[in-house]
Amino acid sequence: MIDVQRYNLFANSIMRKAYKELTHWEMMFPHACTVQVPHAGHFVQEEAPDELADAAISFLKETVSARTRQD
Repeated sequence: MIDVQRYNLFANSIMRKAYKELTHWEMMFPHACTVQVPHAGHFVQEEAPDELADAAISFLKETVSARTRQD
């Protein structure tokens, strides 16, 4: 049987670490496009495929639009 309280503490610890790493990434690369997907871990493409697809499509539209304006 799973100890739900212990599992929640572990999951919260991992999420805090991930948030800290994302914040560090954003500070190191301020012009990078980052997207936080709640409740998704290392395998975002499997755990949140719709959110990943939406983020990728949005990024590509913005990138193509920006390049088109530059040309």
